[in-house]
Amino acid sequence: MDKQPVEPFEIAGGLVCSWRFPMASRARAIVPPGLVGVMERLDDLVGRRLGEEHLALRKLNEEVAAGLDEPSDRAVQRLVIALEGVAEQDPGFAEALNSQVAELMGAAMLSFLSQPPGRPSAGRRRPPWWQWWSKK
Repeated sequence: MDKQPVEPFEIAGGLVCSWRFPMASRARAIVPPGLVGVMERLDDLVGRRLGEEHLALRKLNEEVAAGLDEPSDRAVQRLVIALEGVAEQDPGFAEALNSQVAELMGAAMLSFLSQPPGRPSAGRRRPPWWQWWSKK
């Protein structure tokens, strides 16, 4: 079975959705600070551009408030579609989003590779968004 390449909007949508859930809050304690900073910048970029009152973020925040452990597939889809729509209208946002996703992926790889052998690392544990992303 061939997998389709994952688009930056899908990566960003899945990561931002997962980042807002309590499981991600617990994971922040073991994630390297550089990676936390990049994730916070991505979440901030999306939140500022869409606005917290945007339907996609409002529904996502409702799921968080309801005590769910992870975002629903529908919440992720809703956010991905919203990001694609905004990016079509605002090429500057699309460029900034692509840049943040690339920086995040680079930071994640660097963090994983920089761990000394035998030391448990956040990179060896699956981050909260992995479950969603690995479905692709």
